[in-house]
Amino acid sequence: MRLRSALLCGGPIVLASALQLPKSLTKSQPAPRQPPTFSLGVIADVQWADTEDGSNFDKTVVRCYRGAFRTLQRAVTWWNGRETPFAFIAQLGDIIDGINVQLGESDSALEAALAELRLASSPAVNILGNHEMYNFNRTQLATATWLRHGDKEFYSFAPAAGWRVVVLDPYQEALIGHAQDDPRRAAAVELIGRKNPGVDPSGAGGSGWFKHVDGVDRRFVPYNGGLGGEQLAWLRKELEAASAARERVLIMCHVILHPNACGGTTMVWDYPEALEVIGSEEAGGCVAAVLCGHDHFGGYFCDEGGVHHCTFCSPLNKGDDGFAFGLMCAAAPPAAVSWPLLPCPLARWPISATSHRGPAGTCVTTRSRSSGRAWTTCCPPRSAAGPPTDRRRCRARTAPASRSSRSPCARRRQPAARRVRRRAYKI
Repeated sequence: MRLRSALLCGGPIVLASALQLPKSLTKSQPAPRQPPTFSLGVIADVQWADTEDGSNFDKTVVRCYRGAFRTLQRAVTWWNGRETPFAFIAQLGDIIDGINVQLGESDSALEAALAELRLASSPAVNILGNHEMYNFNRTQLATATWLRHGDKEFYSFAPAAGWRVVVLDPYQEALIGHAQDDPRRAAAVELIGRKNPGVDPSGAGGSGWFKHVDGVDRRFVPYNGGLGGEQLAWLRKELEAASAARERVLIMCHVILHPNACGGTTMVWDYPEALEVIGSEEAGGCVAAVLCGHDHFGGYFCDEGGVHHCTFCSPLNKGDDGFAFGLMCAAAPPAAVSWPLLPCPLARWPISATSHRGPAGTCVTTRSRSSGRAWTTCCPPRSAAGPPTDRRRCRARTAPASRSSRSPCARRRQPAARRVRRRAYKI
């Protein structure tokens, strides 16, 4: 069942089926102990730089560089105001923008962002995005203290009993970040040469990247990359071990693993192989959700195996006017993703929403117009710690949704063909 929502830019979402028991557990087996609840903060694609606002490659979307940093500051304040401590904060990559290379401020911009994250009451788990590759090469990243490994940045850890978090490196095979003679770059050059003749092996340019490709083949561009055979084999073993241990798994990856969770150009090159591993018999249905960034507009898709593919919006979209950050609470069941109830910036997913005011704040019931499936979530009241709720937005949502009173996200809907054209951009 496909559910598209303005995920994580206008309100939280309850993933009620995310934490069902793995398929490998039959009725004849003793039920495992319920994994305890834990929570994590989430933010993706801050891409800050100490410069005036700019735009994307196609000059169609404003980039609020300094406003994105101030959004990160608000995020830390909001996270620190939560009653229950987080297990960790998922910083899903692209914490600084590639423009810092031109400014000569890659190191200072990175340190400013990391210093802000260190003010949070929970440790940050930083993963690699394409903009880290623009600012630093793999040799530099291999010695970075803010990463786990740097050169091969894929690993797993246990945030709580019964849970495993798997961190993936989507640029193991890539045109960016690697030395010219690195075999991983050579593999990327060979693959791109076969799949997209409009891309120069240097990764330069951008104007002709989409002339010779369509559909899911639009992913074969330099700002994406591949997991590679070594990492896919490692992932298979990790999921097999998690299934055998009756653990649930959260996967974190900057680049998206499912084409229906994004605009169609921001998937890893070998996403079909990754999805095969996730849905394999060895994995036994242990994966609850995949958390990604990269597509600044966000997205959501629940696949046929019940895996929730969550793509998080970027603070770069709205800067000071946006609140693209939140938290995820994992339990068995359900799992919930909570976001400050604020205007949806740029997402265009077909949803409708209703809400009511109560002592706990604003409760929002969101329904997919294509599937009819609904979920209910709550946000903190105005007096709670965290960003204030937009009064006009609350009033607009007090009546049941209709064709004239849908959420801002629904009103921003555009035809699919137009959405595809506008979203084929260099990020």
